[in-house]
Amino acid sequence: MSNIISCDDFVAVLSDAFDSGSDFSFSPTGVSMQPMLNGSTDTVVLTKKPQKLNKYDVVFFRRSDDNAIVLHRIVKVVDDSTYLVSGDSQYHFESVNYDDIFAVLKSFTHNGKAVTTDSFCYKVYCRIILLKKYIRLFLSKLYHKIIK
Repeated sequence: MSNIISCDDFVAVLSDAFDSGSDFSFSPTGVSMQPMLNGSTDTVVLTKKPQKLNKYDVVFFRRSDDNAIVLHRIVKVVDDSTYLVSGDSQYHFESVNYDDIFAVLKSFTHNGKAVTTDSFCYKVYCRIILLKKYIRLFLSKLYHKIIK
């Protein structure tokens, strides 16, 4: 029996959990948040989104172009309702509106170890992963300038 449900059904269950005051836990699929999350072994705990989102928050949202539901990190707060997000293993950014965001990552387990998003090690990881992303983008642009 498959554990995969439709995106709409998943969002409905998520909303019901938040309406009852609970958080929501599941094992994500995909590779965009590696190395932080491995979909085959790790779990995430989502909580209802706050009124104000911050850089480094990991948000669970619906993409407007393909209706996929995605878990990515905020890399830039554009304004009160628009955010640039990217997966940890990706090097492109996409714009997300506040209304398209369902939830925020509260904690996760990685290799059996529980990690909260307010821990010191997690905050250091966020900054390192974003720095790595910007360095790679810079080197890529430099490489293409030299080659051309």
